[in-house]
Order: sequence, then structure tokens, then C-alpha cells
Amino acid sequence: MKRNQSIISYLLAFVFFAIAVKLLGLVHFNNYQLLAVVFVGYGAGTVYSSMGNNRKLSLFLGTIAFLVGIIFLLIGIQDIFYSSSFFSPSMLFILGIGGLMLFIDNTADKTILLISIILIVLGFIYTAVSGN
Repeated sequence: MKRNQSIISYLLAFVFFAIAVKLLGLVHFNNYQLLAVVFVGYGAGTVYSSMGNNRKLSLFLGTIAFLVGIIFLLIGIQDIFYSSSFFSPSMLFILGIGGLMLFIDNTADKTILLISIILIVLGFIYTAVSGN
């Protein structure tokens, strides 16, 4: 728990610093890019502190936060048109990779591996069918 509090403290300090620098006009970035850094930082720190410590929910949520941060980064940098044809397969991939991380943490649970593979394959099928 102490590690998560320090991760949150560092992220809050970074956010306040980034907003102050943006308000001063020294750096230009959009809100998606700031959210991306926060989600990626929180997700990476949470995954690092949860791996191997039997904290499955924290590991799963940290993985999801990290990958959602990557999505925000793509939206912020590339100005991707955010629609259901982008959102739906992204969520399938994110949930599947979250399950895959749970399997990597506990390789004895084959059910999680099967569910994550199904979600990832459904994401690929949805992408192939929708043509995006």
C-alpha cells in the first residue's frame, strides 16, 4: 500500500508541475497527452509493485490503466478519430492483455489464459470485420 501511495504522490506532483509549466507557456501539450502520462505512470508503477505479490486486482487494474494511457497517448498525438470502431477492439485487447498479465503472474490458472486469448482473438476479428 505504501508503494501505491508514493506512486500517487509522485504523479500528483508531476501533474501540478506540468500544469504550471503549461500555464506559463513554456510547454504545449493537450489534455490527452497529460492524461496519458498519468495513466502510463500509474499503471507501470502499479504493475511493478503488484507483480509476484498476489495482488491480482491491483495487477489487472494497473495493466488496464497503462494500456488506457497508451490509447490516450495515441489520441493526443495522432488525433485519431475516436469512435466505436476504435473503442470496441481496444477494450477487447486491453481486457485480454490484462488477463494475460494475470496469467503471467500465476501460470497455474489456465482459465485466465483461455479467456484472455479469446478476448484478444475477438479484438482481431472485430478489427478485421470492421475494416479499421
